[in-house]
Amino acid sequence: IQSSSSSSVTGYVRLVGLPFTSKNVSYPGVLSVGYRSSWVTNGPTGGYVNGNNTTAYLMYYNSNTGSIEMTSSQFTTSSGNYLIATIIYQTAS
Repeated sequence: IQSSSSSSVTGYVRLVGLPFTSKNVSYPGVLSVGYRSSWVTNGPTGGYVNGNNTTAYLMYYNSNTGSIEMTSSQFTTSSGNYLIATIIYQTAS
């Protein structure tokens, strides 16, 4: 994945539109980062999928607080946030 612009990005960093709805349980899936480049400070280190959802949330590691959800402040202000990741999750059916 490569971002094209982040001038209007707000809130949490998410990957939306997964091909199948996840199973309706707590955290039915994980996102594993294989490569990341050009993030402002802390690039994504992993992520998760919520239950009954088609969205994956990106996480990063903060030495003060541990793993937390990424927000728009981690994006660069121009194009070029790169991410290669694998998402594995249980589906609803």
